[in-house]
Amino acid sequence: MRSALVELSQQRFRPPDSQVLRSFSVPTLERWYYRCKCGGLAAPVPRPRKDRGLARALDESMRQLLLDVRREHPSASTAI
Repeated sequence: MRSALVELSQQRFRPPDSQVLRSFSVPTLERWYYRCKCGGLAAPVPRPRKDRGLARALDESMRQLLLDVRREHPSASTAI
């Protein structure tokens, strides 16, 4: 099976709803294989987080740390 995964990893595929050709690493293909084997074809499809869209609670020490970092580096940005 490993040789088949290595061979597949060297090919390029067009994922559904994509215009771009991609290749996938052996560990990714292996992970997908075992997920399908245990849970069927729907198993490798990522599911959204259950807490999606909800803010995570911060304790006071973490909140203070974030505010201190922001004061020290006001021009720093982060991806949203």
